[in-house]
Formats: sequence, C-alpha cells, structure tokens
Amino acid sequence: MGPPLDITLPVTPGLTRAAHARLEAFAEASHLPAKVVFAADTALEEFLQNVVDYSGAHQVRLQVTVEAGELRVDVADDGRPFNPLAVAEPDLGVPFELRPVGGLGVFLARRMMDRVGYERRDGCNRLSFAKSIG
Repeated sequence: MGPPLDITLPVTPGLTRAAHARLEAFAEASHLPAKVVFAADTALEEFLQNVVDYSGAHQVRLQVTVEAGELRVDVADDGRPFNPLAVAEPDLGVPFELRPVGGLGVFLARRMMDRVGYERRDGCNRLSFAKSIG
C-alpha cells in the first residue's frame, strides 16, 4: 500500500476535481480494486459538492488511508455545521418527478460505503467513511 494521503485544499468550484485526482493517484499507488475506488470517489464527490454548494467553508482537509483491510477517507471542513447523516432518506416509492430536490446523493453515498460517521469538533465538520477492500 502507498503512503497515507493528507492534504488541505481550498474550497473552490474545482474542489471535487482536485480531490478526485488526489484520490485516484492514491488508489493507483495503493493498488486498490476499482469497485472500492468507485464507491469512495462517488461518496467523496457527493460530500464535497455539498461543502462547495452550502457550507461557506474556506478549506477542506482530506486524509485517506488503508488500514485493516479497508479504505478510510476523513474529510474536515471549517464551514457551517451540517451532519449529512441527519438528512432523511428519500422515499424511493414516490415517483421521481414528485420527490423534493436533494438528499438522493447523500443517500447513495451512504449506501455505497460500509461505514459513515460524522462529528462536529473544534469548529469543523468531520466526516469519515470506509469501504472494505476484501
């Protein structure tokens, strides 16, 4: 496995692209399976786009590690408090055109990962998610 990734990125419209590139490079150096990378990248994109669109954050710290057979991603931002795990799951029984906007991306990201956690600490939103490699 490659060395851990630990970077701080400015919150700009290009944040998700920059984070994606860093995650892809880490995954390649760590020889991670494509399905694990796809799940983590999808979740990361969803969570970071929410930071860009709604948080008012100035920067994001991204830490990525491989330990105990899983890929772990930790994201901390200095934006307004927001717990994506508190977002109600969408009612998938309602026709798409009648559903309220929002919530589907967080729902999908949570379903794709094996574990997702959130805490607000030291003035930062701290989101962590993990996917088993095995």
